[in-house]
Amino acid sequence: MKDGLIESFKCLLSLKADLGAAPCCHNNHIFDHKSKPVGHQHFFEALTFFSSQMELRAASPAGVFQEVLAGHWALDCDSSKLDPNAVDPDSFMTLLMFSAAGGNVAVVKRLLARRALVDTVTREGCTALTFAAECSPKTGGGVECMQLLIEARADVNHRSGKSYARPMFEMYGNGNPMGNAVCLLGHEEKLNVLLRSGYDVNLGNDYKMTPIFCAAKRCNVPMIKHLIDAKSEFLEAKLDTDRRPSHGFYKTFFPSANKIYAINGLNPQQFTYDYLEFLLDLKIDPHANWVLMGEMNGLWHNAVCDDRVQCGGDFSCLQLMIDKKFNVNAPISPVGLYNRVLPGGYFSAMDWAAQIENPAMTRYLLEQKGDVRHGYLRLQYLTGSKVAMSSYMDWLELQELEEERALMEREAVAVAAVTASQGFEGF
Repeated sequence: MKDGLIESFKCLLSLKADLGAAPCCHNNHIFDHKSKPVGHQHFFEALTFFSSQMELRAASPAGVFQEVLAGHWALDCDSSKLDPNAVDPDSFMTLLMFSAAGGNVAVVKRLLARRALVDTVTREGCTALTFAAECSPKTGGGVECMQLLIEARADVNHRSGKSYARPMFEMYGNGNPMGNAVCLLGHEEKLNVLLRSGYDVNLGNDYKMTPIFCAAKRCNVPMIKHLIDAKSEFLEAKLDTDRRPSHGFYKTFFPSANKIYAINGLNPQQFTYDYLEFLLDLKIDPHANWVLMGEMNGLWHNAVCDDRVQCGGDFSCLQLMIDKKFNVNAPISPVGLYNRVLPGGYFSAMDWAAQIENPAMTRYLLEQKGDVRHGYLRLQYLTGSKVAMSSYMDWLELQELEEERALMEREAVAVAAVTASQGFEGF
């Protein structure tokens, strides 16, 4: 994944690789925020681990079950020999579940016409509607399958996921309402179907994670606004910090659980310009910071974490923060976190730019009145870091230019004063 080989990863999934068995999900390279495709839609399509998706990936349907998953028109669902509620003995998935997961409208219609049960559940508590919402493609018949199942009285507020059989489940919790996966996958039409059908937008999982957390993770502003219009809590939303499994990942997830935007600090890290603007328009302090898994994190880190900034030189998010009164010399880490290392015990934006050795960003921050004399950048300079030395030289050059500009202004003022006095005397 570090090289962006998403197709190779999809191949592993098709071969039933048990990626959910990874023992330490937050350190797994699959979720490394430096991976090229992490902000892309296909990353979330392939790397989302809800119970329905894990059950479908682990299933090996054969015969009629494979046919309904593929949506073969040759299937005769009206045959008296076919039980519409037949269950695959290995996966405990029904014909209706497989057809809904594949987004196969025609098969779903025919099974429902044969009175297939919509409330049957798998080992992990997934229903046919769960599979339609969480597993069917974004485009195609998934949305229509959901509508058909809801018309057949499927419960839109059903929650799935019963066990922590896989560490990956820690990222998403158990007892997930289907809106969580829909929002994390960015399937707007599916969310609209749920909202029109009486979906409870404040229904969360066992962590009290509601769909708006997942929409925030995707930086999906239109989806967030739809949820807020449906009376979803946003800044007031708070995870249950006492409900944590023993694996350790979530025990250090949210020391400040009231900060819903802190979820963007999880890999893959991402902040879009629109989402950052949305947060800042809500009067969130641009200097907001917190500790995530023992390390500093904050609005700054999520605004500058990806290749758009670090490699592409796109400083639009940084400029937006500065326009909203962000001080490049103020703490971007909790004060006191680095008492033994840095003056004042905190990192500034300048320090962070030096730490990642990014000359373009450092120069940009210098132009925004960044101070090289604080903390990490100064230490780097003293230890011979080429980036820090270059940044310090840039700073001296800017100081000289600033002094030259100030001198020119003083001379202009003096000349104007002399001219004015001479004119007065002549009068």
